[in-house]
Amino acid sequence: MRIIRCKTSLTVTLSGGRIIQVNNCDDETYKKVEALYAADDEFEMINLLIPEKPETEGISTVRLIKFWDDVKETSELTTEGSSVYWKDVSPLSMPMSFAEKVMKAEKSKDTIKLDAYRNFWTLLSLNPDPAVRQNLFKFLEKWGMVITKSGLFVGYRNAIIYRESNNPSEGTIYTDAHSGTTRIMIGRMVTLPREQCDTNSDNECSRGLHIGGTSWLDKGYYGDVGLVCLVNPVDVVAVPWANAEYGKLRTCAYMPIDQAQYDDDGHIIPFRTDSGFEEPFVPTILYDGVMATENVATYKIPMPKDPLEAKTVSDRILAIAKARMQK
Repeated sequence: MRIIRCKTSLTVTLSGGRIIQVNNCDDETYKKVEALYAADDEFEMINLLIPEKPETEGISTVRLIKFWDDVKETSELTTEGSSVYWKDVSPLSMPMSFAEKVMKAEKSKDTIKLDAYRNFWTLLSLNPDPAVRQNLFKFLEKWGMVITKSGLFVGYRNAIIYRESNNPSEGTIYTDAHSGTTRIMIGRMVTLPREQCDTNSDNECSRGLHIGGTSWLDKGYYGDVGLVCLVNPVDVVAVPWANAEYGKLRTCAYMPIDQAQYDDDGHIIPFRTDSGFEEPFVPTILYDGVMATENVATYKIPMPKDPLEAKTVSDRILAIAKARMQK
């Protein structure tokens, strides 16, 4: 796929060779096109530019027909024109790949997965970057990064030991092998100001805190200690999707929760995401945020005054969703 803009004219060449020509493309539309191009999402690109004819080369017509038939049967999602929404959660339109999974979970009555998706979309909708909102779910799916019941996701990174602390409450202090400047401790947030991170998803290796799937890390690759990390979708700053050769993204915050284990070949063993394992970390990782809407960021989801009143992790996140305020 390729996009070329000349003054107000826009030319989009799809992967199948078909060309879409838009003679009057305003700046707002072009920004959406750029985000969809970064996400390598031809389906949404077609629906944006020629909504009356969604089927085209490069997109499976069978998949399109099934998708829109399934949308008619769902009670969770709604449509407006060619866009799909989870109105009980967010005013933002959903990527097709994510909407498909939500409908599949609904159809199979998988309430655990449906709650996880609801919580994930609640948090991802707080992310101000449209390319991240488009890319993140299918990136996690591609690289086997698990979404937890609280809507966070599990990622991994390697580190080296900086020092063994004499303070029992701190435990071992790790650092990144690249710069040696980050202090990493189990159970404590690692953060970097978002404005210091490179948000360009075309750059696979750049400024930001790196988190990846198990396939990204072997023992000795940027450190000999593997760390299991929890990440809030709102904190992701770049998702190199289109040209990524391995599963690594950039975020401005993550929570190390445990040391990873390696198999005999030096590959990280996926962490068991048993129900409720993330419960102690949720109050620290979640925080007040402002949701970026299609037009202006005024959609707030505040933390409950006492989230510990909720009995389960899922209850806490749902309490946040129910407490959201539209100004």
